[in-house]
Amino acid sequence: IISGLAMNISSDFTVGGNNIGQVTLDTTQDSVFSGRIFVQPNERITKNGIGGLRFLSNSGSAYQGSLFVNNGTITAVDDFSSIINTTISGGTISGTGAFGPVFGLAGFIAPGDPIGTLTVGNTSINSLSTFAIQAGTIAGSNDNLKVNGSISLSNATLSVTTGQNLVLNQVIPIIVNDGSDAIVGTFNGLAEGSTFTSGVYTFQISYVG
Repeated sequence: IISGLAMNISSDFTVGGNNIGQVTLDTTQDSVFSGRIFVQPNERITKNGIGGLRFLSNSGSAYQGSLFVNNGTITAVDDFSSIINTTISGGTISGTGAFGPVFGLAGFIAPGDPIGTLTVGNTSINSLSTFAIQAGTIAGSNDNLKVNGSISLSNATLSVTTGQNLVLNQVIPIIVNDGSDAIVGTFNGLAEGSTFTSGVYTFQISYVG
């Protein structure tokens, strides 16, 4: 267990190195890992504590193990699709990079840094999870989740923060599926074609594109 206020690591960070290592990061202030993070397939990092954590480099797909996000926000800037699974159990994942398969048990998926596209593998988001996006807060840009694989929405909550840069009848893709799998399920209370409001705007939702 590594605990403290913040960790800013510019060199390579290795978990175990013997394919059985586990590291728990319990930080209360924002931290940055700018070097590579070496995690073997049977190893994992667990994020506790309210401090955020930015992953900047996955050169050579060094991170091949698991990631558990129990608290705080992990922001992926680089392509971390080599992570074999990311489990969200109270924390948040965000960024404009990529994660591998994502299991949303509780917590938030919030694409963007602060605005943009977050790419993921097979993803399931259950009823204790929230999918949070920004729409129209920056002209010409909106958050979205690009899914390379399957996507299952088991009554997850949809949260939309709106700005002043939206246009009447504008289509805003919030989940961009790779086309090989249909979206399974719906957001909580939002059946196909239903409407909802955020700020002064009314939206209509579709899961079929």
